[in-house]
Amino acid sequence: MRALTAALTACLVLLVASSSRAVTIDPGGYNGRYYVSGVGGPFYGENTFALAAGTYQLDTGAEIGGSALTFDVDAAGNVIDFAPVAAATASGSTLALNTVTIAIATGNYAGRYFLSTFGTSVELRGDQSVTVVPALTYTIDDGAEVDSGTSSSAFVFSVDAVGNVSTNSPAAQADGTTATLTFVTVPVQINPQAYSGQYIITSFAPTEYTGAQAFNVPPGIVYTIDNGQSIGGSAFPIVVDAAGHVSTTSGAATAAGNVLTFANVVIHVDPTAAGGPVSVGPYENLTQPTDVILIPTLTIVVTTPTGSALATPSVGVIETVPSLPDITLSGSPFNTTRQTKVDLLDQLRAFRAGVTDRTAGAMLDFAIADVTASLDGSLWAADGMHLDPARGAAVFELEKGAAVALDWLLAWRRPGIDAPTVRAFVVGFAHVDRQLASTAIDDAGSQPVGDAVRDLAQGDIDLARGRDAPAFEQYRGAWADAVRASLHAR
Repeated sequence: MRALTAALTACLVLLVASSSRAVTIDPGGYNGRYYVSGVGGPFYGENTFALAAGTYQLDTGAEIGGSALTFDVDAAGNVIDFAPVAAATASGSTLALNTVTIAIATGNYAGRYFLSTFGTSVELRGDQSVTVVPALTYTIDDGAEVDSGTSSSAFVFSVDAVGNVSTNSPAAQADGTTATLTFVTVPVQINPQAYSGQYIITSFAPTEYTGAQAFNVPPGIVYTIDNGQSIGGSAFPIVVDAAGHVSTTSGAATAAGNVLTFANVVIHVDPTAAGGPVSVGPYENLTQPTDVILIPTLTIVVTTPTGSALATPSVGVIETVPSLPDITLSGSPFNTTRQTKVDLLDQLRAFRAGVTDRTAGAMLDFAIADVTASLDGSLWAADGMHLDPARGAAVFELEKGAAVALDWLLAWRRPGIDAPTVRAFVVGFAHVDRQLASTAIDDAGSQPVGDAVRDLAQGDIDLARGRDAPAFEQYRGAWADAVRASLHAR
């Protein structure tokens, strides 16, 4: 029987192997990335793949409608058909990409941008001449890497069969008659008021700014502003519309016309008991009681001689940073992680009260029920910053369920639903779960938590790209890995 099983297995392996043929992708002068459906990527340069007979897509990185060419492989491994025909040529088992050169003129935009053919591996600045595949669609991202499904930090442009560029985005001009894409810019002003710490416009990273600043940016897309901490929860999104008007749903700032104004809070810092200098966000080496000004709702790192912890200036009453009893912060106080979620839930309920569409209301009710269940006291530690090690994973699952319900609203665009507001709720709940995972990683100390750190980073990537359910799963994995490391140390 074993001999017969082995023989059948060998036959099956040979059958599968014999059904695939070597097919070569020759990118020619195209030096960007590409993905092959059923195989993966990104790939660069010439590659040969074992492909079975069937239909495949070769995508140049944007992964949107029109960014891929389709090709067929027959049983002998020949490339027999492809579309669009201007994108490539085929000879036997080789698909050769055609290329054209286009110009990107950035005008007075001095920031960075990412072209979908390279992703974030190549940071572009200033005017560029780039080689692309004709008859396909591409994207340019302003560096924020935000895509909620309804708003994005990227805009789309197309290249026709002969290399002429066109776009319908207010961020650029190209009418399909030339091979040039020209950025359009509008002036935007940042008014930090009395906040004297650093802040980062991610499109202009890594430069840190202080004081009032003016920037010229392409309109019609999303940007993010970070409080200089560059950690999960330390940034908030803004939208610059086609007319140059700024808007935000974040509590970190207000907007009027083309001016964004930080909504600052005053925090009194008393480091007397610390026995050494402390740092509160951007304010370092504090040794005497003093007032500092912070941007509300954005996470900061608080460091004392005994360690560091995350804190978020917001609405609520808690005057000491958890895990750091040697420093007192008061004034506009800091939330616990659990209280931050409670506040978000209260805002979600208020939003639900104004929705009259029955279907949308039902989905919001589902989300509210899941978030409410995630606040069950049996799932949390008493400090509101940690979860119960045995039961805490349920918090992430419930939050994921709420995000799925809210994403449904974004996908179906029900009447009376303001998409940016709904997206802000999803991101807000995700940031809460991320902070829970980050706190668990910090608590693990010197224990190996490499898997947890990788899960956390992947969750950030998923969230930025609008893959919300996987993001919550990654944050849950990061939390669970870190908790296991801590328990093992005991």
